[in-house]
Amino acid sequence: MFVLFYKNTMGYFYRTKVAEKNGELLFIGVGYLHYIKLGLNIESMGLYSDKDYSDGIKQHNNLNRDSFNKKSIKDRINMMSKTYFNNHFTHKTLINFNDGTFGWSWMAMDNQTSIEKQKRQNVISNILHKIYGYNSEYSYYFYYVSHVVWILILTLEFFSVFSKNRYRVLFYAFYIGIFLFVSIFESLSRYLFVNVPIFIIVSIYGIDSIDKLIMVCKRKLKIL
Repeated sequence: MFVLFYKNTMGYFYRTKVAEKNGELLFIGVGYLHYIKLGLNIESMGLYSDKDYSDGIKQHNNLNRDSFNKKSIKDRINMMSKTYFNNHFTHKTLINFNDGTFGWSWMAMDNQTSIEKQKRQNVISNILHKIYGYNSEYSYYFYYVSHVVWILILTLEFFSVFSKNRYRVLFYAFYIGIFLFVSIFESLSRYLFVNVPIFIIVSIYGIDSIDKLIMVCKRKLKIL
């Protein structure tokens, strides 16, 4: 399973960027080291960087590109003091976990032109635009509800540490893996979206823990 995961993951990393040449689409390999380099970019706070991408694809092949990225990674780590390193990854954690819309709030702004062209095609698309469009009529409520629900899920996850469910260790392992992934590689809250089911399951353990804590408190109050 690990071999299959490694092969598929590396295949994605090496064929993820697309360029156009003579009217034909070409896949440009950037490699997983490219995303580690992005994650260490202080200027972009670990977000996507046009300069990092353009510098990478200028290399003639994957071997040269990997060597270039390794050197960039080493240089960026050496440039960071311990305090700067901690601050950088604190900012990355905030970027990854502080958006209940998982990046839609600013992605909608980037896609505003195409959304405007399509919003009047039918009644349904017009309604959806009013809710999810950038600065649209009801977008504030969408952002507000999304953030409240996301904060609630994260809060409940904290209480899940008191759970005694035998499967909790498996989900914690997934959770730690997700956290390390977005901390090491390029930062963006939308990368968490595919893992939302895991966050919800862990938060359910939190609800169970809170319920049991309440029952324990009630028993102690009766004794007193």
